[in-house]
Amino acid sequence: MLYGEPHAPRRGFTPTVLVDITAFLDDKVKALARHESQRGRWYLGETYTRLRATAAGWRLRPSDAAAGRAFEAFETPLLTLLHPVPEQE
Repeated sequence: MLYGEPHAPRRGFTPTVLVDITAFLDDKVKALARHESQRGRWYLGETYTRLRATAAGWRLRPSDAAAGRAFEAFETPLLTLLHPVPEQE
């Protein structure tokens, strides 16, 4: 089971899986803009969607994030238990 990153940060969300969505980010932004139920939600607007996609990689793949790659972050409890991600200071 994968848990997606929440709209607002919640304590304890530790991404363990990153999916590179660089090639699909423009399509994602367009799809969210056209989906009637998603209109007017600041956390699904273009600016925030692009920011989240670029920020997602900084923890687990900083060199790819620095190169402009975009990611979708997920957490899976099983991977977290088997291989915890070290806390950053």
